[in-house]
Amino acid sequence: MSAAGHLHVLGARSRGAGTASLEQARAYCTEVLSRTGCAVTARPFQYSGFPGRFATPIAGLGAWLTTLGAGEFGIAMHPARALLVLTVGIVAIALFARWASREGVLHSRWLRASGVNLEATRTPEPLVWLVAHLDSKSQLVPILARVSGIVATSVLLALELLMASAAMLGVAVPEGAWLATIFLSLPVALPVILTLVGDRSPGAVDNASGVAALLAAAEQLGGEPRVGFLVSDGEELGLAGARAWVQGRRPGIALNCDTIDDQGPYVWMGGRRSAERIFVAARAASVAGTTVRTRALLPGILTDAVALEQAGWQAATLSRGTLRTLARIHGARDGLVALRGEGLDSAAALLVQAARAML
Repeated sequence: MSAAGHLHVLGARSRGAGTASLEQARAYCTEVLSRTGCAVTARPFQYSGFPGRFATPIAGLGAWLTTLGAGEFGIAMHPARALLVLTVGIVAIALFARWASREGVLHSRWLRASGVNLEATRTPEPLVWLVAHLDSKSQLVPILARVSGIVATSVLLALELLMASAAMLGVAVPEGAWLATIFLSLPVALPVILTLVGDRSPGAVDNASGVAALLAAAEQLGGEPRVGFLVSDGEELGLAGARAWVQGRRPGIALNCDTIDDQGPYVWMGGRRSAERIFVAARAASVAGTTVRTRALLPGILTDAVALEQAGWQAATLSRGTLRTLARIHGARDGLVALRGEGLDSAAALLVQAARAML
């Protein structure tokens, strides 16, 4: 079957973590990967749904309260107290975010849940892994609004830090500037606070498209024994599946595929240090008719490659899209009506060429 054919099977309905529709989609992936000659193994794991469901809203609420409190002290001409509120608030948010994105996902006792990663190999230890997450989610606000909110909130906090520091040095800070930060604090934080998780998005582009490209790449690679395939679970809940799968594994090379739209440039994204070799290989592994770029991940966007990179892997994510893509991800509009799968064959070819270049 073509990559677009895989997309239409996988992207027809939502695949929330733990649902029957996700299990059906996983069974389809098992069938396709088995036909390529892979030994397919289900890897169950346990995780906490709390960080993935509530960490971002809690962090957004903390950022709003921090901005609000510092603004109140700033208006009252207490810059030292404003600076203290900002310092404590920012450090607390950073520590909470680190806990939620790492230890909390696997070890928190709240909202314990089960997931299943699908591993397909032709040899016990592949040199390169192709990765794509199968689960989907919906949120009250699209990912573009969340990213914009995170960036705007960070700018507002940085501005208040600058204002409080200047006031401590005797520089006159207009009351209107503090009033403006107070007035803007809720509007910019609200998209972050409202990122509550549901199961009302078909998740066609995020990430039935990435899995479809992975399946097509597996078919194209034929009997290549040095490439393995991971269809992960729980990515939308704190990268839970990738974090569980990587436990106890020797660091390797992972080419992740997440969100392939019909329009926009193909982009390899990752941390510059860990992904540099992949970037070099990806630029060399050209595919006719495609333009490929490399860049760091956008603020507020997480992929399975992040979890693997944090575990010492060389990892990067292949994606394709525009701002319009970000505007419909995690919403009801992320369905097959808006996605034909026109970029999937090229995405699969890019994965294949990059994998071969890394061998």
